[in-house]
Amino acid sequence: MDSPGDKILIQLVRDIAELKALMTGYADIELRVRELEKARWKSAWLTGVLSSAITAPVVALIVRLVTP
Repeated sequence: MDSPGDKILIQLVRDIAELKALMTGYADIELRVRELEKARWKSAWLTGVLSSAITAPVVALIVRLVTP
């Protein structure tokens, strides 16, 4: 029959195994988030260029209308 100490050790081993599985899941999520961030930053220049291409004509039009 298992002693109380053995039961505690068995429960600790189970808990550690659960924590290890949980941490592995978090590591997988972290890698996915990093990949998404990399993809986002690769296209960040495109967002900046499109934003300035849209904003520049609007500003030019406002300047023309406001200045005599």
